[in-house]
Amino acid sequence: MDRPGRSQSVTGGFPDAAVVAALATAARNLLRDRTGGTPVIGLSGIDGSGKTSIATAVTQHLQALGVRVALVPLDPWHTPRTARFLGSDPAAHFYRNAFRWTELFDQLIEPLRSNQSVDLTAWVHPIESAPSFQQRYRFEAVDLVLLEGIFLFKREHRHRLDLGWWIDCPFDEALARARRRNQEGLSEAELVREYQEIYFPAQRLHMALDQPAAWADRVLSDSDGIAGNLLP
Repeated sequence: MDRPGRSQSVTGGFPDAAVVAALATAARNLLRDRTGGTPVIGLSGIDGSGKTSIATAVTQHLQALGVRVALVPLDPWHTPRTARFLGSDPAAHFYRNAFRWTELFDQLIEPLRSNQSVDLTAWVHPIESAPSFQQRYRFEAVDLVLLEGIFLFKREHRHRLDLGWWIDCPFDEALARARRRNQEGLSEAELVREYQEIYFPAQRLHMALDQPAAWADRVLSDSDGIAGNLLP
């Protein structure tokens, strides 16, 4: 069932301390009211909206309060590049095939939900053409899982999340931040092309089909274009 989002501004060059504190309070309230299993919170938004910065700040805030958080970025669960970008409509294909959802939830998230702990070695397929490698996930006795990434609020994944936070960031600000950090290691022209022809059209499709902001429990607004200035 869709849930109305509650809007809250994101201000300052870093995640605003009041926003971080409010999200941490919401997480602690979820822990207090939870009756079974480790709760899972999803933090989502478009590429370049500041997801990693905010997720890291909230995790650090909670850990300082004694909450054991498993912070799980979605990016390492990309499909191989050859599977991500195919066909005459690469944006729609990326929306449908960017991530190994079944592996992520079955091998990492659900074991954490059920057992609070996991020791898993999984393949990572980098965003661009760098070689794949293996990464170990080792979490013990966690209280909370914080999962951050794009497309988390697809309708088929919502039942996996106990709480959802959405960052509402303008595409032009997100592109400016993506150009500054250039985690893909591309030329500026190629980077802009991929964002304008693949990533952002795929995320507009997500917004049209899944209405993530309407579903989210809390919406972090960026009407002043601040999220694009968050540090990578």
